[in-house]
Amino acid sequence: ARALTELVRYLNNATGPGNGRETLRYAPHIYRTLGALYGALAGMEQLLTQISTELERIAVDPTTYDDRHTVNYSAESTAYGAAHSLGEAREALGPVGHHLGRAWGDTSHLGHNLGSE
Repeated sequence: ARALTELVRYLNNATGPGNGRETLRYAPHIYRTLGALYGALAGMEQLLTQISTELERIAVDPTTYDDRHTVNYSAESTAYGAAHSLGEAREALGPVGHHLGRAWGDTSHLGHNLGSE
């Protein structure tokens, strides 16, 4: 997960001001980048599901505790709450994936006439 954070940071730098004109010079570069992002996003749904499943297992583990140690924050309710939030995040990925997929598909039709360079 930390590697993903670093890769996104790398992509932000590679495509940002001063670099984007070089790294995203042609439409096919954008198409390939969007395709890779779309693939990564598709895998996020499975990852969030798997993490949520493990949180539900952790919720009933008698050795788990919530470090706030108050009646308002039991380990069980905290873990189940986090699992629920991941479910909502997973659902939110649907519209993001839809729009990203459309952008990816649209860029598949873009090209350049380079004969004049």
